[in-house]
Amino acid sequence: MVFSVFVGEDGKLKKFSLDYEGAADSHYEFTAEKAIRDKLYTPGDEKLYFHEILARYVKEYGGNALLNQIMPHVTEQFHYD
Repeated sequence: MVFSVFVGEDGKLKKFSLDYEGAADSHYEFTAEKAIRDKLYTPGDEKLYFHEILARYVKEYGGNALLNQIMPHVTEQFHYD
C-alpha cells in the first residue's frame, strides 16, 4: 500500500490517496482525516502524523483491514488491470 498526500499551490490540503499495487492496481481517494483518525484511534495517536497512524494500523491489521475501515470515506476509486 502507498499513501499519498495532495496539497494545492495555495498550501491547502486537497486529498489523500491509498494505492494497492499488485497484479491489478487500485487507487482510493479520501479527505476525511478526522473521521478516519477517530475510527483508528489508540492512545497516543494525537502525537502522530496521519500517515504514521495509517502505517501503524496496516502493520497491526494489514492493508485490507485498513481499506475496510476507510471505505465509507472514499470519495473516488480507480481500478486498473
